[in-house]
Amino acid sequence: MHDRFLNSRGNSGFWNVHSNELYNAAKILWNYQTINNTMTINNPLRKKIGEKIHRFHWTAIMLMGLSLETSLKGKIIKENPLLASDKEFPKNLKNHNLVSLFDKAKISYNKDEKLLLERLTASIKWISKYPIPLEPSDFNSNDIIRSENDFVASETLRERILKSR
Repeated sequence: MHDRFLNSRGNSGFWNVHSNELYNAAKILWNYQTINNTMTINNPLRKKIGEKIHRFHWTAIMLMGLSLETSLKGKIIKENPLLASDKEFPKNLKNHNLVSLFDKAKISYNKDEKLLLERLTASIKWISKYPIPLEPSDFNSNDIIRSENDFVASETLRERILKSR
């Protein structure tokens, strides 16, 4: 059973399938909220943060961040399967820092994309576990989603990962 576990952990296909599942869930939530942003203001389903961005957008962006993370780790493992074959999963892959993972995967990004990756990393760290950040300095919704174009920009990063496999 231990060998099967290590073989599965080192199979980039498992990482890619999981990344696709996270991406699809993110896209469903993002699209759902985008449609519902056109509802009347009196509709109780329309709970807003800022002008147009609902809490579902936060969850969608967090899932997109997790999708990028999983896809990057799959690529890194595919290029070096020994990383996942050890008893202890490598510490440098146990983080959620997307900038660091893009660097490890040798995938380029520009200055604006780096800022987006930093916000996506923040979303993975706290939106996935808590209703609000644990630190007051992180308590600013503008730090996570700055524009409804963030999801499209994230999809561009995802495509870059997929093309690099």
